[in-house]
Amino acid sequence: MPNWGTSGELTEQEIDIMARFVQQEPPEPPEFGMADMRATWDLKVPPGDRPKRPQHSRDIENFFAVTLRDAGQVAIIDGDTKDIVSILPTGYAVHISRPSASGRYVFTIGRDAKVDMIDLWMDPPAIVAEVKVGLEARSVETSKYRGYEDQLAIAGAYWPPQFTIMDGDTLEPLKIVSTRGMTVDTQEYHPEPRVAAIVASHEHPEFIVNVKETGHILLVNYEDVNALSITDIEAARFLHDGGWDRSKRYFLTAANQSDKIAIVDSRERELQALVDVEKIPHPGRGANIDDPIYGPVLGHQRPGQCQRDVPRHRPGGPSRLRVEGRAHAAGHGRRFAVRKIAPRVAQPVGRRAAQPRGIHLPEHRGLRHRQPRRGLRGTAHCRMGGSRAGTETRRAAGVQQGGRRGVVLRVERPGRGIGPGGGR
Repeated sequence: MPNWGTSGELTEQEIDIMARFVQQEPPEPPEFGMADMRATWDLKVPPGDRPKRPQHSRDIENFFAVTLRDAGQVAIIDGDTKDIVSILPTGYAVHISRPSASGRYVFTIGRDAKVDMIDLWMDPPAIVAEVKVGLEARSVETSKYRGYEDQLAIAGAYWPPQFTIMDGDTLEPLKIVSTRGMTVDTQEYHPEPRVAAIVASHEHPEFIVNVKETGHILLVNYEDVNALSITDIEAARFLHDGGWDRSKRYFLTAANQSDKIAIVDSRERELQALVDVEKIPHPGRGANIDDPIYGPVLGHQRPGQCQRDVPRHRPGGPSRLRVEGRAHAAGHGRRFAVRKIAPRVAQPVGRRAAQPRGIHLPEHRGLRHRQPRRGLRGTAHCRMGGSRAGTETRRAAGVQQGGRRGVVLRVERPGRGIGPGGGR
């Protein structure tokens, strides 16, 4: 804040007016109900009028969605030719680009709560439906359970505090559910708990919904949209983002201001562990990598710290989770770069996988979400740290440098090995 007084920019009277203005109680923002949503719903191309097969010869499995943040656009880029295939007007500062189960569509949601459905089969890719689900939002997802693939979509709003279930082919809003309620610790009513991460279960016909300020993780069964069954798991307050382990069974999510990682077993539909970490975990979707010493691990970044916590996953043994030890990998930034393509094991992208401006890929085949390198105005960049970060990431579970510590978790579970996964 500039020193308005001594700089001579404002008089004492103007400073007094400004100070009293900013101390006024802000007005309550308006609600956003079904009538408001339906007024914004625009089905540009009905399902019956869409192509029956791809209209181009490009490989949509190597398409990237690049957020052009300040421009309110998303660029679709061909990873083979590096061509900008299409630039589409989406919501402002798109926060999530989520692929459909089929890989044909990508769903984006802007911070202005505008959801767009992009058909990658079209030439060029185009928006076929859009809707606003509130005034501010962060998360979108489609149904992934077998037999329900892409039948439904869901979007979570910051304001109003609610989530909306939509038709997966048209984005027609079907059901709105408020998330207002009591906090998990002090049992006090919270009037505006925001919806943070949403992922789709592969074990049950359910969406897993994080309610940020109250600390509830909701398992929303969508078998009957008109009679939703919701299982409420009490975790920790300030739930944020998170992702799947490589089996797509365990959902690891941050309760950032509580300094914890909550781990949900989506098969048993219960909280498996609530793990203390050092400070403000912020995993994004996390990164599933193969450590040469400890095997499959999932790591996440802590904002403002040169550390990454590394939860470990180990197949075999009884189904349980426990803290096995502590380790960290040094590096700067916010995200890992990791490649996730079914059914192969997750691999770093290139030799310098942890370099700045990394690549983020979804857990399903199809479009890959990437933060851009350069050349597109208004883009959101992904900072990944220096050239040593890749080596240190691979050594993550064995590093103990300078007394700094992270967290290593191990998932012990019966059956076969663990496949790739991820989610935000």
